Amino acid sequence: MRFGARDYDPKAGRWATKDAVSFGGDDTNLFRYALSDPVNGIDTGGLRTCVIITGEPILSLDGWTVYVGCHAAVWVENGGDPALYDPSGSYDPGHRRSSSGLFFGPDADLDAYKRFHESLGSSVFEFCLDTNSCDEAKIIQQALAIGDQRGAFCAASVSGAIHGIPGFEGVNGFLPAMLYRHLRRIARAQR
Repeated sequence: MRFGARDYDPKAGRWATKDAVSFGGDDTNLFRYALSDPVNGIDTGGLRTCVIITGEPILSLDGWTVYVGCHAAVWVENGGDPALYDPSGSYDPGHRRSSSGLFFGPDADLDAYKRFHESLGSSVFEFCLDTNSCDEAKIIQQALAIGDQRGAFCAASVSGAIHGIPGFEGVNGFLPAMLYRHLRRIARAQR
C-alpha cells in the first residue's frame, strides 16, 4: 500500500521500502517511520510532485470566473534538491535557463516560480500529489528526454513528463486548459 512517499506492507506490519531521504532522517534503520514513535513524531519530509497551471481570468458570470490556461510546468521535491520543468516558459532565475527547460536546486524554487507568474498578472493553480523518489526520478528523466519544447507545447510536454506516474493516470492535455481540467477531475476524486 502506498503511504506518501513509501510503500507499507500491512500484513508484515512494516515498511516495504527504505526511507526516501536515506540517512537524512536521522535514523540508521531506513525501514522505520518517525524513529519508531509515530504518536509523538511525524515525517514532514515526504516527497511530492506539483503540476502548475497559470491562467488569465477572461470572463466572470454570476460569481464564476472562467480561466484560460496559458502555461504549464511541473515541480518535484526530489529529496530536498527540487527540480522544475518549465517547457516553453519564460522563467529564467539568474539568467541560467537550460536548453532542457529544467532547473535544479535554488533555481527550482516553487514559491519564486509562482511569484514570477503572479507578477505577470496570471493566476496560479497548483495540483500536488505525494510521490516517491523513483517516480520523481522518472519525471526528471522523461522531462530531459522531451527537452525544452519551444512554441505552444508546454502542456503536452508536462503531460509527457508525468506520464505513467501513479496518481496522474489519464492526465493529458495539448493545451494548459485541458491539462487543468484533467487535474481538477483528480482533485475532486481525492476529496
